[in-house]
Amino acid sequence: MFTYHRFTVMVTCNLLVAAMTTGATLAQPQGLKAPPGVESGVDSNVEVLTRGPLHEAFATPTTFDPVELPIIKRRPPEAIEELPPNYRPAGESVIWIPGYWQFDNERDDFIWLSGVWRNVPPGRQWVPGYWTDVDGGFRWVPGAWVEANTQMRYQPPPPRSQERGPSAERPSNHHFYAPGHWVYNDGRYKWRPGYWAPCQNDWVWIPARYTPARHGYVYSDGYWDYPMNRRGQVFAPVYFRDRTAFGTDFRYTPATVISSDMQLLLHLFVNPNWGQYVYGDYYGDVYASSGIQPWYEYHRSNRGYDPLFVYYDWSRGPQYLTNLIGWHKYFVGHPDYRPRHTLTDQVAFATQNAEFEYLGQAVLGDTLDNVLANTASANQFVRLSADQLRNVTRVASQIRGLTGERLRLESQTAAAVDATVGEALELPTQVLRLPKLPGIRVPQVGRDVPDLPLNLRNVAPQVLPGRGRAPVRVPVELPKLPLLPF
Repeated sequence: MFTYHRFTVMVTCNLLVAAMTTGATLAQPQGLKAPPGVESGVDSNVEVLTRGPLHEAFATPTTFDPVELPIIKRRPPEAIEELPPNYRPAGESVIWIPGYWQFDNERDDFIWLSGVWRNVPPGRQWVPGYWTDVDGGFRWVPGAWVEANTQMRYQPPPPRSQERGPSAERPSNHHFYAPGHWVYNDGRYKWRPGYWAPCQNDWVWIPARYTPARHGYVYSDGYWDYPMNRRGQVFAPVYFRDRTAFGTDFRYTPATVISSDMQLLLHLFVNPNWGQYVYGDYYGDVYASSGIQPWYEYHRSNRGYDPLFVYYDWSRGPQYLTNLIGWHKYFVGHPDYRPRHTLTDQVAFATQNAEFEYLGQAVLGDTLDNVLANTASANQFVRLSADQLRNVTRVASQIRGLTGERLRLESQTAAAVDATVGEALELPTQVLRLPKLPGIRVPQVGRDVPDLPLNLRNVAPQVLPGRGRAPVRVPVELPKLPLLPF
């Protein structure tokens, strides 16, 4: 049995990838030395994946009704100890949120969703999810962004959503629709209808949602979040072929990044059965038959609401959706040029297709070392000192510790609910006290974040002098995706 003191997943490659003008630009790869442990065969136990579920702290689609997640018959592994990388994206409120196990139906096994660097949404705090045992197996209890420095309360099941879309015409092309939702007050639910509100530059409105707990539901009111390229950095998931090889000193540090903007949005899908985003090669009938669909289609399906699509459809201009649909058709019709499922296969694909005109649109991942070797993207990262790394690790440990507190509290609630069998069922009042964490700032309305859309809905979009009704916009950072001949 191997004992790994610290293992950084990395792949040696010489890969020609066209430079991207995105948040974490995929760099021109350089020749890399083999990481420690490769000679002893450590890397043969690890498969770096370039597709899979998106870490739910990074982004989650909105469902009108809470999603009852599938029951998995296999017992999930114990969480591994994950250490953050020595580099983080630049920003004042960037923290490390640890990874977690997710079940991969195709492998019939668990994969590790690596942690993420996350620019904390103003005034929010992450409460991680966990696996719990239920009749017939195990079920994932999702995490949630809740109001910071408060108490997380559990509420009874909300009624079925009454959201049916807007009842009034859109005031202008610069307004977005904020869906309605149930609000629990004075022991009962009241419906708050949806409304139109003006779009805001550089801000994505995340609607209120109910996240299922072991018993009861966690309510998160709506809040402003960042666009994808300002949220932080996604790292590739990994598959450990032999988890019995983990020693007591095993440590894992992610080292393969996933593009956080253009490529990710190009290959972004929604899996409604899990209430999550997935990215990568989910093209074809086999995935469509299981309910997985492109993120823009999910928003238009009336099954839920996609805040990312609402923002990008507005901010990137009228051709954005047309281009997304065009690229989707291209990859459906050209299976040989779809993103590969593993970093190893992606390296081989890029090496063999170095002259492919659309190689930049067909790759998703790269090693962090390669990204840092690229001058343009390296400027977007900050090297952590030893003290900074210790502080980051301490905050991550506090976040991870909330899992145990949440599990304990919700187990107590479950026991109390089970004890009411045959009586009037009433959810016991329970709260989860949240620790104060650095990086969380109380937003100042008007300076840090816009006002709530509910307060803005009767405010006309800002106008530029002499330009009619056009809203103020910052220049688009990315070029529009090219249309392809079909």
